[in-house]
Order: sequence, then structure tokens, then C-alpha cells
Amino acid sequence: MDFNKLQLIAEEIDKYAFSNDKNSLENKLIELEKLNFEDSSLQSITYYFIGNIWSSLRRINHIGENSNIWKIEQKELFNEIYYYRKSINEKGFDNLQLEYKLYIYTNLANAFSHYGRTINALKYYDKALSLFPNFEMALVNKAECLRSYSQLSYDWSHKEIFLKKSYDIYQVGAEVLYNILQEREDEYYSNILSNIMLDIFEIEEVLGKELLAQDYDLNSYPLRNYKNESEYREWVLKNTLFLNPMNDLGLNSIATHDPLHMPDMKIEIEVGFPKYITHFNQMKQEYITYRHLLFEGINSFTKKFYDKDTHIIDDYDYNLYDINIEKVKLAFKSFYSLFDKIAFFINDYFALGLDERKVDFRKVWYVKNDINSKFDNFENLALRGLFLISKDLFFNDKDKNSKEYIEVLEPNAKEINKIRNHLEHKFIMIKIFDVENFEKVKDRERCFYITDKDLIKKTIYLGQLLRESLIYLSFSVHRAEKNKYKNGKYLPINLNIIK
Repeated sequence: MDFNKLQLIAEEIDKYAFSNDKNSLENKLIELEKLNFEDSSLQSITYYFIGNIWSSLRRINHIGENSNIWKIEQKELFNEIYYYRKSINEKGFDNLQLEYKLYIYTNLANAFSHYGRTINALKYYDKALSLFPNFEMALVNKAECLRSYSQLSYDWSHKEIFLKKSYDIYQVGAEVLYNILQEREDEYYSNILSNIMLDIFEIEEVLGKELLAQDYDLNSYPLRNYKNESEYREWVLKNTLFLNPMNDLGLNSIATHDPLHMPDMKIEIEVGFPKYITHFNQMKQEYITYRHLLFEGINSFTKKFYDKDTHIIDDYDYNLYDINIEKVKLAFKSFYSLFDKIAFFINDYFALGLDERKVDFRKVWYVKNDINSKFDNFENLALRGLFLISKDLFFNDKDKNSKEYIEVLEPNAKEINKIRNHLEHKFIMIKIFDVENFEKVKDRERCFYITDKDLIKKTIYLGQLLRESLIYLSFSVHRAEKNKYKNGKYLPINLNIIK
């Protein structure tokens, strides 16, 4: 089979999707899953088409009275994400035509946005727009994602900025679509443009045209006067590690602090002070501490007195022994451990009733092997985002839920979990360079190794996942608090910020 035949299959997929022909789509899925190309570019396109089939099946399942749109377990969406990711991870992806790259990045972003991982979705919209700034579908869907982000937040000033950003991108997308329609008639694009104009009107109704016309200077906030502090804040900003939703809008100085906290909360009078604020304060402070430890491990090049005269025996194995790499390892382990504290918080706040000694971020969603009924069909988008992260992060070969779903989401999940296990319970060798290029390692499982650059990269990624999780945790509580009734059992408490 060649590229032209794949194109014909793609046209059939579009036809079946348009007519909501579920059976034909499932037959095409079976056909495509059997294909295995030596040409990595063809394999990448094949995975993209498979992802599109799963996307169409998901959409069909959301139609009508029996819609499963708020089901927390969505096999179609999980497979959709998996195959788009597999398409991107193929070596041949880099050789694809620009059009395919744009569609794959945008479709993957759409899947994340739909399920509640808005922060991750924005990253993939930006990947598409970095390749082609006027790609209409990435513009329109990014604007919608930013609008959804604004609805999740409890901070009205942040809501305004996100809505303004959404409005501006909608305007650009509308202009691009208008120009396309001037060149040719297209009912599909015409309908999208009509919907965009409605979205633009709704934002104008909320914020007013006068406010929307004002310029927001997101870089009027100084990074600080001290060189070391400025370097640190620039590094955090660049790596999207501030506990600040503004950091998801780009490298703007407005984002160079950590204002995230629990939203306004209602608590039963007989319970007393809201302990969840205390819990979140602690997690936030720990995260910031581990983040700085990582920065020190990466950027402290000068030998300190406490490491200057350390004697290490040369084992002739290209291993790196250094106090700074130990700081990186500590940051990795500490980031990882905070996910279980998030699980403890979820178990307590949502009154799941699980044994707190056995609660972890992977298991908190389940009762035995089934999703906890309190989560299923629970209309809390940020909480779904947390659930999706739990699938991305934790892998266990012996666990049914883990084995069935985690591998279909994050190809690196198993590697990250393995690093954590070796850091905590075994040994891990940090290599100066990748020894696989020089010699064959017989027992990688027992003698697990990784280069210092790869460890740093994965630790930053883990920190980004943790930041995303803490933001979703705050937003999920905000959504839950909005549902509480004012029936006399709740007492408002004014809280002050500690400098």
C-alpha cells in the first residue's frame, strides 16, 4: 500500500464520519491497525488516520440523550490521544508535509482541551501555530481553549486577561476564514465563521467593547533587581514552572510569581477552619522549594566547600558523581511524592472514604477496579484533567487499570516511573554521555542508567506536570465550591495573604 491508497482510505473515513456511520468506521479501524510500514512517514500518517477514527467514534458517542460526554473513562478519547502521539513520535513525522503536521498537532490539542487538560492543549496549539501562524483551525480552537481556561479560573483579573486573549485570537481566526471564503465558497468554513462571530459577540457582552479595546501590558512587571533572582525567575518562566495561569500565556513578566491558592471556600460551621487551605499552602511551598532545588542543581557550577574534597573511586563506567546532580535527583523524587499528597487531598475533600494509608494518585479514582461513582458523570472539567494526568504519569505492569490505559496515553510514562523506582529503592547511574553509543549494556534493568541531560529534561517535565496538577486541583475545588448551597450551614471567613 502506498500514500495514494492511504489518501483514499482517509476520504472514506471522512465520509463515514460525516454520516455518523459507526460500523464502517470500526471496520476501517481494524483495517488500518493491521498496517505496518517500513517507511516511518507512512506509518506516522497511518497513526494519524487511526486517531481520526477514534475521534469520530468519540463524537458519535456524545450525540443524543445517551451521550457519554461526562463519562470519566472514555476509551475513544484515550486511544485518540495515543495514536496522535504515536504519529508525532514516529521519526518520519519530521518529513511529513506541513499540512499533516498542523492537523496532527491541532487534533491532539483538541482532544486534550475537550477532556480538561487545557494547559497541555495550549502547548500543542502553539506547536501548530509556530509552524504556520495563520492556520485557521489552530487559531479558532486555541481561542476556544483560552475561553474555557478563563471559565475554570476563580481569579476575575485572570479571567479578563484570558478572555481578552481569546477575543484577540478569535478576531485573527475570523479574518483568516473571511479571506478564505473570499477566494472560494465553503459551507464548512462558513459555518465555523458564523460560530466565531457568535463567540466574539458573547465575549463583548461579558467584558464590553471598551475594555476589550484596551491594551494589556503583560511585561510591565519587573523581574527583580538582583541578578541571581532575575536569572532564577527567567528560568522558571521559560520552563513554565510558575504556579500562575499567566505563565501559560507566554514569557511575560506578569507571570513571574506564584499567586495560585485555594478559591473562596464554604465550610460547615461545626467543622471549623478550612484545613484544605493549610494542605494546599504546604503543597505549594514544597513545590516552590523543590523547583529551586532543581534550578540549583542545573545552574550551580562552582564547587562548594561541602563537596570540594569528596573522594570518589573511579569505576571506569562514565558515571557522574556530583552534589548538583544529587539535587536534581532529589527534586525528581520530591516532585513525584507530591502527587500522592494531591491524592490525599482529593480523597478528603471529595469524601471518597478511602483508607488514607493506601491512597495514591493512581488509585484514588477507583473503588477496586472500577471508577468511583462519585467521579463518573461528574461535571468538573479540571478534575478530569487531573485524572488524565494520573494516567500519563503512573505505570504499573501488574495493575489492570494501569496496563490497559496508561500505555495508550504517554509513551514516556513507563520510563519516568522506572526512574522514580530506581531513585527510591535501587540504584541509578547518571552517565556523562549516552553509553549505548559506545557499548552494549547487558542488564539495563538492574543497572539502570540515564544521562544527566535526559534526567534534567525529565525532571523539568515532571515539575511541569505537577504544576499543571496543582492548578487543576485549585480549579476543581472552585467548581465544586460553586455547587455548594447556602443553607445556613456555612460561614464566610476572611483570610489574609502571608508575605
